[in-house]
Amino acid sequence: TIVIHSGSAAKISREEAMRLSCDTLEKVIEAVGDTHIRLGIETMGKINQLGTLDEVIEQCRVDRHYVPVVDFGHMNARECGGLFKTSDDYRRVFDKIALGCGDEVAKNLHCHFSKIEYTNAGEKKHLTFADDVYGPDFEPLIEAIVREDLTPRIICESDGTQAEDVKAMKDYYEKRSLHIKWRDGSVWVAHAGDSKVELNPEDIPLGAEHIRYEDVLRKSASIPYSAG
Repeated sequence: TIVIHSGSAAKISREEAMRLSCDTLEKVIEAVGDTHIRLGIETMGKINQLGTLDEVIEQCRVDRHYVPVVDFGHMNARECGGLFKTSDDYRRVFDKIALGCGDEVAKNLHCHFSKIEYTNAGEKKHLTFADDVYGPDFEPLIEAIVREDLTPRIICESDGTQAEDVKAMKDYYEKRSLHIKWRDGSVWVAHAGDSKVELNPEDIPLGAEHIRYEDVLRKSASIPYSAG
């Protein structure tokens, strides 16, 4: 995915800036043709920039090669915080993209994530996961991804702690998502972090490699289970 920043409206109206941006996006497609590379338009963090989720979806309708690139920190910063408190808050982003761009695009998003300091003008600077003031928190995002069986690519953009923070996201995901293995031709063993449960084969879709922990609890309520 090649990530595109739309820029600001400057001294013209936002409507005119959107019209000009969509015209430019049409010209880009005329120039590059039918490429296999996805062209991603990013949600932006400063209020004077084009790049609300609605604007990005509108831009992506110019051509099927364009897809949204969701930066959750940017979206939170341009709203001056509090946008993503629950997993449902994150899920609504995927739902809106599914409606505007299709289910496959929503399921396989290219995303950016970091905590971001903001002012009344929106984004100021990227922070680390040690921040407990500005947010957003990543845990509800992971909950939404696991619950809805989504497969996004998430780029961690923390300020200097990308490796440590993306590992925290990965570790949390692995504790919430069960990875299934076949054993002895008779039972499935699902691992979540350091925990495991045994399931009946008929409870598992043929060929499945993972299952959400909620499904395990629903299908095998009598089996003790810990998320690790």
